[in-house]
Amino acid sequence: MKLFATAAAGTEGVLRDELRAHRFRAVKADRGGVHFEGDLLEGARACLWSRVAMRVQAELGSFDARGEAGLYEGVRSLDWSPWVSPRHTIAVSATCKSSALTHSQYIALKTKDAIVDQVRDRTGARPDVDTQRPDVGVIVRLVNDKATVYLDLAGEPLHRRGYRAASREAVMKESLAAAVILLGGWSPEHPFVDPMCGAGTLPIEAALMARRIPPGAKRSFGVERSPAWGETERRAGVFIGPEFGTVSRPDLTAAAREATEARFDVLIACAFNFEAHASELIKLGPMPILKAKMNPDLHMAGELKNTGKGNLFIVFGEPDVEIERQADNQLRVRVKGVDVFDPNTGVIRSGDTKSIAAWFIDTDYDEESFFVRHAYFLGANDPYKSLKTALRAEIDEMAWATLYSDTSRPFERPTSGRIAVKVINHFGDEVMKVFRV
Repeated sequence: MKLFATAAAGTEGVLRDELRAHRFRAVKADRGGVHFEGDLLEGARACLWSRVAMRVQAELGSFDARGEAGLYEGVRSLDWSPWVSPRHTIAVSATCKSSALTHSQYIALKTKDAIVDQVRDRTGARPDVDTQRPDVGVIVRLVNDKATVYLDLAGEPLHRRGYRAASREAVMKESLAAAVILLGGWSPEHPFVDPMCGAGTLPIEAALMARRIPPGAKRSFGVERSPAWGETERRAGVFIGPEFGTVSRPDLTAAAREATEARFDVLIACAFNFEAHASELIKLGPMPILKAKMNPDLHMAGELKNTGKGNLFIVFGEPDVEIERQADNQLRVRVKGVDVFDPNTGVIRSGDTKSIAAWFIDTDYDEESFFVRHAYFLGANDPYKSLKTALRAEIDEMAWATLYSDTSRPFERPTSGRIAVKVINHFGDEVMKVFRV
């Protein structure tokens, strides 16, 4: 597949060197960006790691488009089945130069019509249009009556790193700031000083470089919402924690970076114990992180009889959570249970709330740290009597009843647009899931 990463004028050479450093194939600079080759996974890797690119696009086809009919037939002749289905929303943008068709919005409209008509003829239903956050973005460039159609792999422009809590006007885009730093020859071994810091774009980009943090680590990409993304062959990297001790968040972060650089698609982390902050890390950029807790019996593996019935790994799956919209812009969360993978049968068991010891909500999750703002306790047995005995004090039963619940108290919709729910079972295993609300 032919790929093209766009760049600000004058930064094409920096982007070319960057992509070569990340070992992309057939890298060649051109006006307005850099050509290279790879599959969808390579395109996603470019979105994750490129600090200079503005967008990454996959070329779907090129054809003569003299007039309205030529454009429509050319777009419709492309196979859209891997990229668009009735379940996905689309948006089309266009540019034109020295062609019979001179109105970019009309070109985008006719392109959309051709895509929608093909999908409807094939499936009997049509995809909807979403110009704000489409599942699939399509770009058409018409030059000298020749059209080239691209799939937008980035989604939002790549200079939107995702680390700013609120958007604000900056003098310099993040991608351009990174290019300036690279052109200046700065290296992390030397101090970085920005006396006119402003929005902090330059020092933040320098810090990301120094820590080798992918610029796209805190955001998602358009390619992840494409139908073809789920059909691509995947490779998993496995991280084994220490024999004694726990796995920390920096351990997982370093392993995820290494897995990304090695072009794996998912990281499976196996450990006897995970630190609390490590349990919160479920994704680094587009790299999912799956955690499997190893059975302590593995320490005595040589002395135990192999019956084939023991569980060497426990995979504590995602919690089954329902978010209820209330009046006055409020939300409530109800936890129904949690999934557990049985390695003996390969079956995922859906447990009820009896398997949950406690669950917590961060009602305004910032994607950095989990703050317990709501706490609730469950289990097969009501721990009220044990708690009363342990504290040697009387407990307000009505107050306790609000905590011994599978349904939260109402809370305001978060300003961050995200909440996080953490569930802990009776063995101390914990899992967290983030929801956009």
